[in-house]
Amino acid sequence: MEIALIYAQDDPRQKKIRDFLVNYIEAHSINATFTEKHAPVKKPSILIDGHLLVDPVNTPKNEIRLRFPSLGRLAKALENRIWCL
Repeated sequence: MEIALIYAQDDPRQKKIRDFLVNYIEAHSINATFTEKHAPVKKPSILIDGHLLVDPVNTPKNEIRLRFPSLGRLAKALENRIWCL
């Protein structure tokens, strides 16, 4: 599995998502290659095997407005993706 994150490293909210992903991968012993790219983006993009982790179609409107998925939603999406492998 390949997990990629594109985020603005200077944004504390995006850094929190990055730290969450790294800790989640480690805590759940996920066999994945994790890569991160720093870019001046307004919201982070998380891809697993080239597919966006959180699909905007299935994301609650309040999260779309905030432009950030909740950590709980990220955990659920990762869990669902792991079981699909």
